[in-house]
Amino acid sequence: MRSYLLLPTVFILAVSGRYQAIEEVSSPPQVTAAYSEGAAALKQAPKDDPRFYQHSVLSNGLQVVNVQDPKSTQVAMSVAVSAGSYYDPQAYLGLAHLTEHAMFLGSKNYAKQSGFDEFLASHGGGSNAYTAEETTVYYATLDASGFSEGMTRFGDVFADPLFNASWIWDEVSAVNSEHQKNKKSGQWRTQQILMSQASKISPVSTFHTGDFSTLKQETKENLAGNMSQYFDANYCPPRMRLVTFGPLSLDQQLQEAKKHFGSIPELGRAGKCSKTPETYASPKAWPSSSMKKFLRIKGLSTVPEMHLLFPTPSLDPWFKSHPLSYLQEVIGFDGKNSLTTVLRDDLNLASGVSVSAEDSSASSLVEVAFSLLPEGPKHVDTILDAFFNYLNKVRASSKEDKEKMMKSVAESSQLGFDWGDLPDPEKTVSGLSEQMLRMNAPDLLVADNLILEPVENITGKIEYILARMHPENMLVAMVDTEDDAYWSKTPDGVKNLSHYDALYTVQNLSDVFPSWKKWKGPRESHQLGAKLQMLQAVATVSSKSELPETVAKRFQEVTQASKVDSLKLFVPGEITDLPEPTMELAQATKGEVGLAKLWGEVPKKMLGCQEVPEKVEMWYRAGWMLPTPRITINLMLRRPEDPDPEANSAERALQLEIGLRMLGEQMSMSLALLKRTGVDWSFSAGQKSLALHLSSYASPTAAPAFQKVLAEIKKGLDPEEENGSGERRLKRIISDYKLELEDHTAAALKVAAGYRDVILTPGSHSKQEMLDLLNKSDLLAGKALAEAIDRRKEGNLSAVTMAMGALSKESAMELQVKVLHELGISKTEGKVKLADPDTAERVRRVLKPARPVELRAKNPRGDATNVMLMSILLGPADVKTRVLLNFVASVLEQVTFAELRTKLQLGYTVGGQVSTMSNVLTLTCFVQSEVSPPDEAEAHCEKTLALHMTEALEKMSDEAFNLTKGAFISSLMQSPMKISDEESHFWSPILLGKCLKLSEAMLQYAEKARKEDMVAAWKKAIFSTDVRKKVVVKLFGSGHEDQISAPSAEDVKHIWQKIEVPQPTLDLALREKNVTTELTGAAVSKHRDELRKSGAGIYEQTIACDVDAKDAESDEKTKHYDSNADPHKDEPPRGKKDADDTPSPPTFTVASNNVDGSSHPLPMQVTRLTEEDISARPLLRREVSPHDHSQVQDWEEENQYDEDE
Repeated sequence: MRSYLLLPTVFILAVSGRYQAIEEVSSPPQVTAAYSEGAAALKQAPKDDPRFYQHSVLSNGLQVVNVQDPKSTQVAMSVAVSAGSYYDPQAYLGLAHLTEHAMFLGSKNYAKQSGFDEFLASHGGGSNAYTAEETTVYYATLDASGFSEGMTRFGDVFADPLFNASWIWDEVSAVNSEHQKNKKSGQWRTQQILMSQASKISPVSTFHTGDFSTLKQETKENLAGNMSQYFDANYCPPRMRLVTFGPLSLDQQLQEAKKHFGSIPELGRAGKCSKTPETYASPKAWPSSSMKKFLRIKGLSTVPEMHLLFPTPSLDPWFKSHPLSYLQEVIGFDGKNSLTTVLRDDLNLASGVSVSAEDSSASSLVEVAFSLLPEGPKHVDTILDAFFNYLNKVRASSKEDKEKMMKSVAESSQLGFDWGDLPDPEKTVSGLSEQMLRMNAPDLLVADNLILEPVENITGKIEYILARMHPENMLVAMVDTEDDAYWSKTPDGVKNLSHYDALYTVQNLSDVFPSWKKWKGPRESHQLGAKLQMLQAVATVSSKSELPETVAKRFQEVTQASKVDSLKLFVPGEITDLPEPTMELAQATKGEVGLAKLWGEVPKKMLGCQEVPEKVEMWYRAGWMLPTPRITINLMLRRPEDPDPEANSAERALQLEIGLRMLGEQMSMSLALLKRTGVDWSFSAGQKSLALHLSSYASPTAAPAFQKVLAEIKKGLDPEEENGSGERRLKRIISDYKLELEDHTAAALKVAAGYRDVILTPGSHSKQEMLDLLNKSDLLAGKALAEAIDRRKEGNLSAVTMAMGALSKESAMELQVKVLHELGISKTEGKVKLADPDTAERVRRVLKPARPVELRAKNPRGDATNVMLMSILLGPADVKTRVLLNFVASVLEQVTFAELRTKLQLGYTVGGQVSTMSNVLTLTCFVQSEVSPPDEAEAHCEKTLALHMTEALEKMSDEAFNLTKGAFISSLMQSPMKISDEESHFWSPILLGKCLKLSEAMLQYAEKARKEDMVAAWKKAIFSTDVRKKVVVKLFGSGHEDQISAPSAEDVKHIWQKIEVPQPTLDLALREKNVTTELTGAAVSKHRDELRKSGAGIYEQTIACDVDAKDAESDEKTKHYDSNADPHKDEPPRGKKDADDTPSPPTFTVASNNVDGSSHPLPMQVTRLTEEDISARPLLRREVSPHDHSQVQDWEEENQYDEDE
């Protein structure tokens, strides 16, 4: 029997005595796991999963899964319903989506519209939901003390929601705003155009988001009535799945589920619910008349794309076998002589290719997506010939080869499943509830992650999918760039997709792909049984496919080769050299006091190494608190601090950007086979730093694997590759980067945040500045780029390394020494002159304006969207202010959302946020809107902060304050859920040279903080008798260009009085208006010169780690620009940047995966903004639904598929 923990009451409820709570949690009595009577234990979990799972069915038919995580301080709950967009009545398209929006806005026993959100916010939590085609998923998180009441409220939502007609138009406006946002997403538009080609009598082709035209046709009473009817017809226990999560015992969770969900009638509140969901297999969604078409779509980006869609009958019944994983492996492989490298390096037509699938009862859709290069759209036939030629090679591979590949994929999947990161509470409950609608309980934890069938039973299914991937069963969509000449004049037969204003044309496939008949699929070689059991296919394709004429011709044009013999295209074989991880030393030693009981012992500095200079800092800790057989190595090289904050030239930044992109491709191709074995790496460079992160399973293969990665880094760029491919790659990467810089498809709010960061970050450069340098051929020659990377590894540098994981002290030292030696750091030789780590710039500099700053510019996207982003800079963060404003943060998010979006309907993306930029605390309010001009949006934000937010804090009851305080304390006491949490917990303080116990200090102060302290900190942040250090960025959309010129003080007064801003705040605004430095146009580094002339300096580069540490700003010391200043004179020790502010922007990364070892977060941080990846991505993804939407408070992470707060 497995052991488990019952969470002590003191942990859940007490606000004081937290260290005692840690003692109790960290040293629990070992008891026998207790599953509820009648519940089925789910035990097929990952090996590193400390959680317990059980499945039950209530008497009303509701299926329930309870998850106990003994170490969690959070609880979560989710309900998935088998009804979604396909269920929309034709008269109310978007009704399912609108119903999802409205569910949390009042229920029978909790009628207040914002009551649920306010309750969750008081417990440090929030709610979210998304609507998919046949599924709607709702979920909420909060701290453990609120579980019982949270379940009461959550259950009431699904028992009897109100759908109050008095606020229904507000929610329709929110849905419409979301749709307006979606219309600006190129990925979204492309998907909708593709789906519109399905049968008109199938819901697949229907518009589902909803907007004013589909939802505001009748009275609000009628609409609310239709929502109630939809709910009554589809929301009942047999159609719902409930998941709960938390530290409480499984039985406690189940009893709460029974109490609050067990009384819902089997057929729903009105007795009208069908217990069986609809199915949409008939009428056929993709008849032959929808196939063999070529769509040309007017895009929004500077990067063209192409998507191939292959419909099949639903593959959902094959969920245990994952036959598509075979195609993803062989088509997505990017090693030498792969489809990707041939299309990219030999044909210069596409930079990448990927495979994905979307399943529904209507059909499954297999999609192949190409990210095209500029020449790609001119050679559609060549790309398709190359693809189908490769597909023939795949088909021709033997059954034995396919079985070997699937066996290795299954083993690799098992390895990742057993030792992967645990999903957070929110993802756990939302993922499991959705899965419960698709599979039986025993399969829940494994079926989406593992191959559960014998591989010999899967090859026939692979053959079936391959047999469906032929031109007669294909729909092609090419997405042009926004300024493609094809659209300079209206093409013949152009169509405009209803609701989206998206232009496209439709041609016969044969018009652009005349050789399509050559690739016709085999006849009757595959049969689909009644239960989707496949008969083994007979191979009908020769393994010696001739090179298509179009491909041969293009290869010779690109490479100037007289023969095509050098063009090699291979299907990758099985994954080999998979490690056998060892658990020796995988368990970290628990610390003795305080939070160390949760995070384990602090890494120790390794002394006495004779093979590296004494100035090198090497750190080590064995194991993980969540025992995992992985090891990681982190390294940071940093130059001594430069007295000139603008020392980073755009030329050097550009060389590093291009050089590391080249090195990244080179390493990805050379190490593609290694990457398949679970080895990850990240190699990045900042203004004055170089960071390396290595990760592998703990096994004898780890050291040789790391050696291979290091050898590639040491080798550096090879601009003289075979057949001139290095030179071609350089030209292509420069062209790609130029297109990215010219691209303006990023959300306008991200653009505004980027402008703000350019203004405030010394040494950073704008897109336009980088563009202006791209034409300097001598600057970007291959040799110059190689030298630029080498220079970053040479000269006067400090070195810090850290090894963590399942390895001994001796192995840790050996690995770190090898890393250092490969990078030229040793006692006997090397190009690195070691500096003391204390001389490095540990904290990224932030400009300190002498007065308010406002930048006004045109929205570069060219659409009607306006943005107002205001950030009040509060100075370097001390422990007390960090804690008090963390209390404020959840209230701020709730109040700004309720006021700016729910009440005023200013836009879909609005909010407020407390964060840090490097070590500087910031208070931000933002509005992205097509209806509110930026000058008015600023007034609304200021009013919300000064009036509504202040009132909310002042009127907060002692009980509510203690809940908010307790939620924050619980968050500090959350033990790590993944090894990257543990890495970041220690690596950042090590780089700082201090603050290893910052969380302890925050916890210490949080316990004794008072409500009046919080209110005082808030007022200090937003009010001033003088002027504030405030930076505002305003972007003006089309139709508002006449407002770019700054209004006069009298105009400002008129606007703010109209909005009824409180008089003291208006007076402050007028004082600030009179001294504001006004900037115009897109932000560039020269704007910092203007601010310097007006007295701007640099914030003190300090980090306060102790409760009693003095606020650096209280001394009123400001570092001014002075190239002759001694950067170390009279300065206290500096700490590195806060959070994942990767080394001073711009930051450039070569990575095998989403791994970033350069820096990590401290307890309150701002996430550095990065431009959205604009390469072609699969449009069809099971885990992301068409209406996965959000008003994202963490707007810096905004993506195409947001979710609803």
